[in-house]
Order: sequence, then structure tokens, then C-alpha cells
Amino acid sequence: MLRIMFVLLSKKQPYRDPGVDYEALMVKRNAPRCIKALAKYGYAPTATGESGR
Repeated sequence: MLRIMFVLLSKKQPYRDPGVDYEALMVKRNAPRCIKALAKYGYAPTATGESGR
């Protein structure tokens, strides 16, 4: 346990679990909010990426 803590502190970077895709988690969490914001401003998001205007 002390070795792990030493390595984490010496690298000065937070621990990132190698089995977790953090980018996919962020997209999954933020996508609904972004879609609602687009709809609020009159854009209709589609699968092709075209604007609703």
C-alpha cells in the first residue's frame, strides 16, 4: 500500500484505473445535457450531425 501511495505522490498525477474508460463516462453523463441545450436554442440534433434550422 505504501508503494502505491509513493508512486502516486511522486508522479503528481491522480490515479486512473486502467480498466475504466473515463472519456466514455463523461460523454454518457454530458450528452443529454448538451442535447437539451441544443434544443433550447433551436437546433435539432440528428444522427447525421445536421442542424435543424
